[in-house]
Amino acid sequence: MGMAEALDRRGWCPPGTAWDISGHLWYRPGSLLGWHTNTRVPGWRAYLSWAAEPGRSFFRYRDPRDGQVHTSWDTGFDLRLFHVATDDVLWHCVWSGTDRHSFGYRLVDATA
Repeated sequence: MGMAEALDRRGWCPPGTAWDISGHLWYRPGSLLGWHTNTRVPGWRAYLSWAAEPGRSFFRYRDPRDGQVHTSWDTGFDLRLFHVATDDVLWHCVWSGTDRHSFGYRLVDATA
């Protein structure tokens, strides 16, 4: 079963929508993806990541509601779901001190 099917089975795929692959990134030890927002393509995102060494890589974001910065450390396999909006901008970045793979999906209108 693919990631999109798994998200659908959990009820994370409303009628008339589908999960589309938005990226696959391999982070080598010491690499990063700097602060960014993805506001050019708003909508829901799901990221499944795998880190070779738990606790040696993270997803960091700034909460658009209160401005607080949060760090979500990778535990091995992790699934993160978040919304990208143009008004409540979600700044986020990734750092890895180990091999890390990230598979991204974007919720799209399946009727278009």
